[in-house]
Amino acid sequence: MCTMRSMMLSTYLKERGISQVAFGKLIGEPQQFVQRYASGLTIPRKGIMLKIVKATKGKVKPNDFYGVS
Repeated sequence: MCTMRSMMLSTYLKERGISQVAFGKLIGEPQQFVQRYASGLTIPRKGIMLKIVKATKGKVKPNDFYGVS
């Protein structure tokens, strides 16, 4: 069985050299919100979480915000 490895949003952004500002524009959120999502201070609402999953092509999954693998 092949499963796609997932990762934290902060790791995703760092590994790909994507700024929080650029990612925020991609998902329609201000940089301040992306910073809170990436640092784990805030769990995104369902609609935003779906945008994050889509923008990262499934690399960052909802469970990653809850520390579940």
